[in-house]
Amino acid sequence: PRSTVGTVTEIQDYLRLLFGRAPAREALLAARDAMEEHPISDAATRAATQQAIGRSMLALGMPDEAQPLLASAQQYFSTMPATDESRLEADADSAQVLFFTGQNQPALDALRDVLARERTRGAGRPTAFEASLLNDIGAVQKALGEFDAALVTHREALAIKTKVYPNDQLPASYSYHNMGDVYLRQQKYDLAVESFTQAVTLRAKQLRPTHPLVLASRASLGLALVRTGNAAAAVEHLELAAEHYEAAFGGKHPGNAAAWTSLGQAYRDLGRFDDAIAAFDKTMAWQTANLAADAPQKIATRANIAIAKLKRGDNDAEAALRTTLDELMQAKGNFAGIIRMSEEALKK
Repeated sequence: PRSTVGTVTEIQDYLRLLFGRAPAREALLAARDAMEEHPISDAATRAATQQAIGRSMLALGMPDEAQPLLASAQQYFSTMPATDESRLEADADSAQVLFFTGQNQPALDALRDVLARERTRGAGRPTAFEASLLNDIGAVQKALGEFDAALVTHREALAIKTKVYPNDQLPASYSYHNMGDVYLRQQKYDLAVESFTQAVTLRAKQLRPTHPLVLASRASLGLALVRTGNAAAAVEHLELAAEHYEAAFGGKHPGNAAAWTSLGQAYRDLGRFDDAIAAFDKTMAWQTANLAADAPQKIATRANIAIAKLKRGDNDAEAALRTTLDELMQAKGNFAGIIRMSEEALKK
């Protein structure tokens, strides 16, 4: 069921067994194609399989590929009563697709509707699915900039998990990680470090070091530590995350670029400029392979590289950074942080 912690990763591991050592993304696409070539005759089994593959695709940032699978599954489950668990889970999947495609307010409305029906089904008894829905709602609230509301929602989810899983702390790690994300957006970096540390600790106790959940929390913890000025502590987490992110999430996941960027910033803060430039080059390689030629994120990466070269003492770095800064000023997007760092580097 959707509420089972770790289900997505277990599915990915099983698909790797079926399709060899292919990365998770390729394995999921192969599983989808195999299902289309050899249709499953039983409608319930087909819908459940579509759900499993579609959810895994969402987890890997593949909403376009996931949408038709989840829509087909929802069509099957829509004939069931409104408070049937399978119907509720299918409706929640559809809301997730809305969220992953940037339709935040419709996603929030849909998730709240599913939550109300789940609470009716639970008749006052807290359920794992209720906590899962609250996690999703908190994520959408964060995307909408409703940070205080998101924290309240994630704390409510955490309280339910404590009741539902009295002997298993892994589900709580999701709430700690999610609260850390909100604190990051609020620029409350010390609180973010506390939350991500909790998430890493709980996940590392039960999961392998390169498990996707562990890597995701380490990458976020590393970024929060960099923001607090503790680059030395950040490097350990970011090196592990950056080196293994592609194998865990697939080469197209944007977390690859984020991990290398955070690692480059940590190296740069420590004066390891050659290592920083190498890390930023990894970011640029990912962006070149996965983003449009004129993507503004590439300008930010060029700025990061130029800052590192300027601090290293390269003769042409100042001119390159000034040119890149002018481009950043005209670029669309939130580049306030890298603009500030560029300006500070040019003053020194």
